[in-house]
Amino acid sequence: ANTVLFPQASGLSKEEAVAMVGRAARLSTAVTVVSALLLGILGPWVLELLYGPEFRGAATLMRLLIVVTVIEGTAGVLAQAFMATDRPGLITLRQGCGLVLNLLLLLVLVPRLGLLGAGISLLTTALVQFLFIVLAFPQVLGVPPPRLYLNASDFQDARTIWHNLSTQNLR
Repeated sequence: ANTVLFPQASGLSKEEAVAMVGRAARLSTAVTVVSALLLGILGPWVLELLYGPEFRGAATLMRLLIVVTVIEGTAGVLAQAFMATDRPGLITLRQGCGLVLNLLLLLVLVPRLGLLGAGISLLTTALVQFLFIVLAFPQVLGVPPPRLYLNASDFQDARTIWHNLSTQNLR
């Protein structure tokens, strides 16, 4: 979503860019959550099938990383509002702070908790970076953050996108 969204949102008014980013965030997050749920349910079985029963214990870490992926994906799409409104420095600051936080948490948690500590570090960093982006909408752009729950218009948008994609692929 990010590589397509940025060029389309650039040049729009702040409100239009935020609305476009919000719609993209809702739809991409919905698809990601459904995929994450399926992977969270089937993942342990697939891990064991591919790598053997000794990898059964990795299921908890895998599920933790799936949650991290959903959060980071949503934050990454939301970040496009700042790129499109000529505020890339905020995204650089977010990434830099996230890197420092993650390194500090890894230094503290990995010696104590091993791989689970690494997963907790990544999850904590993802949550902080997500909150950073959400709180930056009113602070930096002067607009409320986009809603992240789906409503009827989002389903109509998804149908339109699906229809447009399917008719383009048939040509």
